[in-house]
Amino acid sequence: MQQYEYVVDGATLKCNKGSAPGMLRVVAKRPEVGGRPGANTTDNAPLVNIPSFGGCKLQKNKPCVPAPQGWEGYFRNTKVGEAPALLLETCTNQCAVGGTIKITRSGQTGPTAPLDLIAAPPVTPATWTCGPMPEGALAPAKLVAMPNIKAGGPPVVNSNNGESISKHGVLFSHDGPNPRDATMGDMPLKEAFLVASHQNKTGGAGTIWIIARNPSKTEAVTVDVAGSGMSGADKSVYPGVPRVNNKPVKHITPTPDRAKLVTEQQREYTAYTGRSVYYNVALDMLNDAAPDKFNGVIPPGGTAVLYKERVNPSGGMETSLNMKTSGGQGVYTYVVSTAGDNPAEALAMIKARRMADGNEEPQLSKKEGAAKNALGKTAGVYGASKLVGDTPVPLPECDAHLAFSLNDSGYGRKADSPRVHSLPGLRDAKGESLVFDDSAQRTHANYGLEFDLALVLRNDQATPRKVRVWLSHNSAYAAPGAAITKDRQLYFNGPMSFNGQPPATVLITWYKTSQELTAAPIVVNPGQEVRVPLRFFFPGMSSGGLQLKLESKK
Repeated sequence: MQQYEYVVDGATLKCNKGSAPGMLRVVAKRPEVGGRPGANTTDNAPLVNIPSFGGCKLQKNKPCVPAPQGWEGYFRNTKVGEAPALLLETCTNQCAVGGTIKITRSGQTGPTAPLDLIAAPPVTPATWTCGPMPEGALAPAKLVAMPNIKAGGPPVVNSNNGESISKHGVLFSHDGPNPRDATMGDMPLKEAFLVASHQNKTGGAGTIWIIARNPSKTEAVTVDVAGSGMSGADKSVYPGVPRVNNKPVKHITPTPDRAKLVTEQQREYTAYTGRSVYYNVALDMLNDAAPDKFNGVIPPGGTAVLYKERVNPSGGMETSLNMKTSGGQGVYTYVVSTAGDNPAEALAMIKARRMADGNEEPQLSKKEGAAKNALGKTAGVYGASKLVGDTPVPLPECDAHLAFSLNDSGYGRKADSPRVHSLPGLRDAKGESLVFDDSAQRTHANYGLEFDLALVLRNDQATPRKVRVWLSHNSAYAAPGAAITKDRQLYFNGPMSFNGQPPATVLITWYKTSQELTAAPIVVNPGQEVRVPLRFFFPGMSSGGLQLKLESKK
């Protein structure tokens, strides 16, 4: 499991162009973390916070005078003091002279402090709003952060953009620079959660491959992969845009036909529910029914096919795989699209570094201009594959409601939000990023991400309380009569395990913005504490903006 550690005063720093390590100094007054004052991104002053690193290799070994450009790789909403905390595993600082400063020891002297993904205040009875739960989704301004959420699981390798594939080639790899992105990071992985979600728009049948390569020249590596994956026809992957008289409508304004449109969409989505490939992959993972896909030894310099899926024209595929290795340095993984069904074709593309350029997502390019990396904005290697944690929720005296924000919403860049759990993309030993863009880091809206959370309901009142819970979508929140666009269609279509029950279908669309998760109100007696677990796998970027609504009544 990926672990994260706060950095504190006295941490050991190393520059790859310096001759000696140095010590980070925190001179500002800060809360203590693990026995020492905690460090944050403002600790960046040369020769005050950042030391000299002996002789500089780029300056003919003249004494190093550091010129740090600012810390990167931090969790935006995990703070020490008033700024984001520095983290041992992910934070780097680029020197203007040319070196990369990394943190090699955190400096903590006491027990390692647990890492919260967001600096959320604890919930109190005063956090609730007295009054009945409003219908549908709540306005984003009404949401509160969900405290005590931590990172878990191995890093996630995310290959989901370009989601629609128009050209064959390597879709994603963490195997260093390539013709598409000369600065892409280079890092083999010993464990990972591999996620691929693609739709075939090449005009013919194709195959999606996930291939591992052992970079060691002397050591074999054992690889074990278990997970789920499948392909389906076009409608089994995406429901398409809303239709009127069987004609697609990309932007829908309020009309007298709105009621008819809602009826048609209800019929279409009801038939579609539970049929998508990502729904069924998530169901396998929730039920721990994901079979072994590969178990074997890759010799030095060798390769192995971990997974493949044949995809029909206009069809799509989805897979989620847990990968563990032993021996060697780990492996590089590649997601490759080919026209044929011969692994030699995929291996030749990897060897030639033939990248599948031109598969940019149109909704991203229209909103943000041409992407630097044509394959999209959210593919990359991120620091963890789970959100985990128990959130204490003391119940109020009055009949009341509240809503937690589970993530932020939508495609592309979003402003930083104090409510959003976010994870940084990983960087290699040289400090190079393993993600194409920070949009998924900002929204934390990655395909396949696992939510393994729990509400700990506590009743300190004198009478019993009855609690109901809904899942909603805050991007669906709009004033009455607002236009329905193609970005407001299907927000969540996936299985969810709630309060120890078998996974049930949750479907949220633009016409149905909330679904109750409680089959009956949860009764919490005076002095009682009830833990209510919630587990699901995130089905995609359009499901950003999820909110968990609670209502407490006498």
